[in-house]
Amino acid sequence: MALRLKELFRGTEESNYLSPTLRDRFPELPQPVAPRLRVGLFSGCVQDFVYPEQMEAAFQLLAENGCAMSFPMAQSCCGLPLQMMGEAKTSRDVALQNLRAFEKENVD
Repeated sequence: MALRLKELFRGTEESNYLSPTLRDRFPELPQPVAPRLRVGLFSGCVQDFVYPEQMEAAFQLLAENGCAMSFPMAQSCCGLPLQMMGEAKTSRDVALQNLRAFEKENVD
């Protein structure tokens, strides 16, 4: 939904209120030169779209400790809102989508 909002408001005054998402920021975040580990970051929708600065802080902490990170762009919501609305099948489908997104990553 947040991606859809960004698209709807692109180029309008309202777009000034939509902060860059974590997926927008990720390519510019510095990776360690000689990483000890490679980890995959799962942000869900809240850290990606609502509070990306929280995940960016976690990224910086991991990078400072020798972890290179990948951020699968195919990941999405964790499914909790769907589960809480009684949409168990859709929640499971979202979880499977996230698993498929991370299966392709080369992480420790």
